Amino acid sequence: MPPASPDELDSVEQSIGRPLPGAFRELYQRHDGGSWLGGNCVLYPLQTDGELSVAQASATHREWGWPVPDELVLFGNDGNGDPVGLWLPPTETRPIIAKIGAIFEPGCMGIIGEDLNAFLRMWTAYYLLLPDRETTTAGLNALELPDHLRTDDPDDETLAQIVEWANPTITGSVSDPYQARLTADDVRRIAAAG
Repeated sequence: MPPASPDELDSVEQSIGRPLPGAFRELYQRHDGGSWLGGNCVLYPLQTDGELSVAQASATHREWGWPVPDELVLFGNDGNGDPVGLWLPPTETRPIIAKIGAIFEPGCMGIIGEDLNAFLRMWTAYYLLLPDRETTTAGLNALELPDHLRTDDPDDETLAQIVEWANPTITGSVSDPYQARLTADDVRRIAAAG
């Protein structure tokens, strides 16, 4: 996708009623959405005529029955359909990244990034472990993933350890929405404590 313009980013901020973090604006000024890591990292375009854009995705998911809190601005998904979003309440807190599991009840979230850069670093490191290691070693080295996390058979525990490595203020125990089952109040408390 071509880059988004500052005017397009400003327009989305107007439509969602809050400012976007600087790292998010920078990312979208490079690519206005797309799919990476073999389809395991999907970023929605800022605005489209469809339902899945940064400007529309939260409202669309609410219409579909997902319990998306008002503070959560969905910007993509994990490649399996579980939405991922920025926690952006009206009062300033740290811009954590939350993932919603397909649970369809209030306790459905996990925190997968203390900010956008930490989330992208963690997600990229994990998915670089999966393909042929010879082709991904340079990427893992660039991310500075420690050797003890470079397993040949990554699993959910590996992902939790990589979450903690990339996000020093977040424990792996709150990252999986299917295990953590965080509510909006839980996420509010964690975001405010940062």
